[in-house]
Amino acid sequence: MQASRRDTSRASTPEMYVECGGSDERATRRRSNAAVALADLDAQAYDAVALTMLDIVASLSASSQLRSIVPLIAELTDKAASTTGGVQEANLDVLVAILTRVGAKVSALTVHAVEDTLRGLVVTDDDLLRVRAGNGLAHAVSLSSEEHGVAMVEKLVQPSTEL
Repeated sequence: MQASRRDTSRASTPEMYVECGGSDERATRRRSNAAVALADLDAQAYDAVALTMLDIVASLSASSQLRSIVPLIAELTDKAASTTGGVQEANLDVLVAILTRVGAKVSALTVHAVEDTLRGLVVTDDDLLRVRAGNGLAHAVSLSSEEHGVAMVEKLVQPSTEL
């Protein structure tokens, strides 16, 4: 006589899997696999957002519609300061990419606003974020006048000498 086999194929959660006769151990594995899959989806979503925004930047800079880029820079600057984790990193990466691509064509006022945000991110505890913000800040300072660049470096160095 054949052993009866329980149908666990329709179980959508680990709890339902156990209710359908599946083992607790296997339900736990399914739960951890689901967590890993969700983390992968989050990472893919962040990457997709960054790539899409970079495509937008490339098309805007190619068509010389710089007026359309300034609001985008302002929004990314706000989000780089107000979000956390991968979303913050994606916004920061796109912001730095925009500065790299069309930074010389935007107003000094816009670049200075970005500098202020990046200067705030340079003092974060997150090493990766600090490096990204530092790279962006260096690029933003390179777009400014020599006098402004010297003043910005003095602002950055001054707090460390006051310790």
